[in-house]
Amino acid sequence: MISSTRCGLPSKNNVAAHPRRLCRPRLTLEKAASARCLRTSALRLIPSGSGDCGHLYDDPSECPTLPDIITLPDAGTSLLVGREVDGEGCIALPTVSGVHARVDVSGNGGVTVTDLDSTNGTYVENDTCDANRPTPLQVGKTVTFGDPFLAKFTLVDDSE
Repeated sequence: MISSTRCGLPSKNNVAAHPRRLCRPRLTLEKAASARCLRTSALRLIPSGSGDCGHLYDDPSECPTLPDIITLPDAGTSLLVGREVDGEGCIALPTVSGVHARVDVSGNGGVTVTDLDSTNGTYVENDTCDANRPTPLQVGKTVTFGDPFLAKFTLVDDSE
């Protein structure tokens, strides 16, 4: 299931009153065998690029408004990211492909990013993601959708 609304308008995930809960293993080694519950709506991508659009536009006022935050969907669903997608994953930049990548949240809370054969590539921690092959994305790591200045995001878990 892919969450979508019109580009630039809030998605349903932003107004969910009771987000679905799930359990995933703790990330610390000493407690790896235990599990804790988290709200998947707490998983977000926050911008971590420089914000400089001088490489694309001579006039900085031409730089498009970019998402302040991208809220990931509930477990078992996907979010499309691209210049021409509707909803939460819309990044209106010429260096981002129309349908650039897919972010999947698994039932156990794991996140993967799949490059959808984009022109400028998708990178996790500056490593190129192979087209059409899911790449794990962990909390605290970065994902770049084509443009390292404007479309670079860090995965955060607001429930922690």
